[in-house]
Amino acid sequence: MENSNSFSNSIKDKIALYFDNALNDVDRKELLNHVNSDPSFNKMFEKEKHVRNMIKTHIKRPAATNDLIQNIRNKVKIN
Repeated sequence: MENSNSFSNSIKDKIALYFDNALNDVDRKELLNHVNSDPSFNKMFEKEKHVRNMIKTHIKRPAATNDLIQNIRNKVKIN
């Protein structure tokens, strides 16, 4: 039972990495195979996808000011 829970947590971590575009091609394909073959993993995947879409569409971030952009450029020496 503990192994199953550990595997489930690993899949949750990989799902988050998938949506962060942080998986290599092999891990990405492996994850998608798991998601497509197991309804419980598919449910986790769809839930994470839904949450991230809700955040993108409903959370408004303030735009970066020109002063902030210039300050960053000055720090990294970009003109």
